[in-house]
Amino acid sequence: GLGPERGALAAAWGKRLPEAACLPSKSRALASVAQGHVAPLDAVLKSRQPARLEEAVQEQSGARFLRAVRRVRRCRSAPHLHKQALESALASHVVRARAELIRWQAGVKQIRQAVELRDVGTLDKVLAQWAFHEGAPELVEAHQKLAEWRQVAEEVGPALRAALKQRDMPAIKAAVRKLDAQGPRDVEGAEEARALLERYDAKARRLKNAVASRNVQVAEAAMKAWDFDKRDPMYISGQEMLVRRAMQLKELHEAAATAPP
Repeated sequence: GLGPERGALAAAWGKRLPEAACLPSKSRALASVAQGHVAPLDAVLKSRQPARLEEAVQEQSGARFLRAVRRVRRCRSAPHLHKQALESALASHVVRARAELIRWQAGVKQIRQAVELRDVGTLDKVLAQWAFHEGAPELVEAHQKLAEWRQVAEEVGPALRAALKQRDMPAIKAAVRKLDAQGPRDVEGAEEARALLERYDAKARRLKNAVASRNVQVAEAAMKAWDFDKRDPMYISGQEMLVRRAMQLKELHEAAATAPP
């Protein structure tokens, strides 16, 4: 392992590599090798672009890293202390970049999940938390989605709230359909609208089945429990069925009354 002096030097250089000009002339070439290997990683870390960091980590690991280490080890002019410290520092920089990449990938995953959930509040929060470069593909897509969602919310939100006040089910259904296809989930009134649509669909389905099976008792019960617009086509179909049933019964009674004894 590294001795105390070498360990301290490796730890210091692991955080920041020395400038070649600050080292003895025999060690300057080694510092240039290390700087050349680490510079692409440091540049991408400063730019905060996850995809580019992944590429840089892959490029500066493996064969390139081994070549840089071999150049350090084979240098005969530099002190052994500097060679060991630089080799350890090179590994530290690569490991730190890889660890940061894992963190950034977790951040990208959070951003994608917020986009999939169409959650404006969470997406705003994670974008601010990670502060990736505005040109990173993940951020470009996320900001495009935010702009689209906000535009849809401005268009649909007022119409949805007016439709809820009037219990206008076709308008509510159209607004929710547009929100689900192109807008955010957390628009004011959206959850209330979805719950109302669920209730409406259940009652409409019950009435539709009753009409289809000509079940008068179920139809009457469904219409009695109906608390939506009485001009709704499904409610009207129930009324028409009951009217036809009443006319049929009337005709039967009249036929029975006029039949010869």
